[in-house]
Amino acid sequence: IPAGSIVFTGEYKGNPAYNVVLLYDENAQIIGGSDTEGNLNAEQIILAPNPGNGLLGETESGKWIYWIDRQYAAKLPNKVRAELYRVDNALTNEGQRLVSDTLFVEIPEKLPEISLTK
Repeated sequence: IPAGSIVFTGEYKGNPAYNVVLLYDENAQIIGGSDTEGNLNAEQIILAPNPGNGLLGETESGKWIYWIDRQYAAKLPNKVRAELYRVDNALTNEGQRLVSDTLFVEIPEKLPEISLTK
């Protein structure tokens, strides 16, 4: 995650395989930065603890991180909500279906700084 990025985090329970996180503003628009060609730019990772001898689909406390690189960041909305989707094909997002969502969360005027370490 590049330094200076705008970072959103959340938690989930369930199977992390084939999941996609999308963030929306109060106008139902996907949150992300735009490049010079108008393409949406946002990245994400979905993390799960090592299940040891258990099944990955039994994740009790997974984390997701969604970020917008500073070079693409624009004005943030006042509120944001997250949706977690399950897909059948991770390359094409075929079979996308909503599996969970959140209520809106207000974004503060001044974003707190965070430090991510290995």
